Amino acid sequence: MGGRWDLLVGVAVVTAVLLIWAAWYYTDSAFKDNLVRFDALSTAATAVGSFLAFIVLVIYTRETYLLRKRSEEQVAAAQLQMENQQRPVVVFELSNAEVALGTPLQLSPPSLRNVGPGPAFNISIGTVKANGHALEFDGVPALLSGATSAVTFYLSANGQRSGLSRCLSNLAHEVTSGTFPSPFRVIVKFDGLSGHYETTHDVLYGGRSVYTTFLGISAAQLPGKEFPDLSLHGLV
Repeated sequence: MGGRWDLLVGVAVVTAVLLIWAAWYYTDSAFKDNLVRFDALSTAATAVGSFLAFIVLVIYTRETYLLRKRSEEQVAAAQLQMENQQRPVVVFELSNAEVALGTPLQLSPPSLRNVGPGPAFNISIGTVKANGHALEFDGVPALLSGATSAVTFYLSANGQRSGLSRCLSNLAHEVTSGTFPSPFRVIVKFDGLSGHYETTHDVLYGGRSVYTTFLGISAAQLPGKEFPDLSLHGLV
């Protein structure tokens, strides 16, 4: 970039010199009176000076813009690096426990784990709804980096909870029977030191196995707003 502007300055200077020389030659042949001649030269020199000043202004404006742009990019990169160093990543985990062959499938308690470098606060899990049934979760106040917390869940049918609403075997039945078809999506929202985030997961069942896949993390679009109802089959 600098080489191109240096070339432009060089061309402008050469052009200015040629213009002055041309003015001198023209006035030398057109005006025999020295006073008139030097007045014409002065006018030509002023015009050339204005032209050079315009070129310098254009170059200065361009370089100032590029300098500001580079500065903004450096600041943004530094902010992103700082955010990545502080950003928590809270993942949801639901899977089956190891059981003997022929034994009914059993689930491990659902949990949250912070695999990011920063602490997470105000952690909430979206409600999953399907076929008149709902799976709700209690939130977790905070998770330090590397920490894991079990999550309390509640099952309900037609808005009513039963005495088995917190029973793992009942949750396993709802998952394996297709009440919550595979996959169903779980979204976790939480705060970090530098922003609001959400992680997305799919819970799947197949081949006598329940497992959770992590789909990604993004900035939360509406922090503090209630979760919308989540549809199934991988759609929100």
